[in-house]
Amino acid sequence: MRSNIFVNVSNHTLTSQQVAAAKELAAARDSEGELIAEGRIISLPFPNIPPSASAAQVHAMAEALFREIVNAIEPALTNDPSWRPTVVHLMGEQSFCFALTCRLLSRGFRVVVSCTERLVREEEGKKISEFRFAGFRLVTVPRSLKLSSAGCIW
Repeated sequence: MRSNIFVNVSNHTLTSQQVAAAKELAAARDSEGELIAEGRIISLPFPNIPPSASAAQVHAMAEALFREIVNAIEPALTNDPSWRPTVVHLMGEQSFCFALTCRLLSRGFRVVVSCTERLVREEEGKKISEFRFAGFRLVTVPRSLKLSSAGCIW
């Protein structure tokens, strides 16, 4: 029995709370909700996106990372070529995330982002921010927009 995969694309290591939530999102369950297989987690580093990169360069980088994601999960695809991982967690530079998210959604992947609660306190005249993980949010395309097979929203 294959397990589903949670692909973490971020430059941040998942906390223990995020790991538990990721495994739950990627868990394979039967029609009655019973656990069949625990989810697996694969982490890929978020690429450095130069501020000088053109839109075309950002799209090329997004396509390259999309291929890297597919290659990383390929062993799971060998038994069932129609299968895709349950979810890709994507956090980073906005234009790149948008380009990669469009590609992922158009090919049947689910994409999530981290949700955090920001707690700010002052110490010695400096603001200190602490971010507490609150869950993952599913990225969706509004019904009024369409997602093309090329990964473009219009």
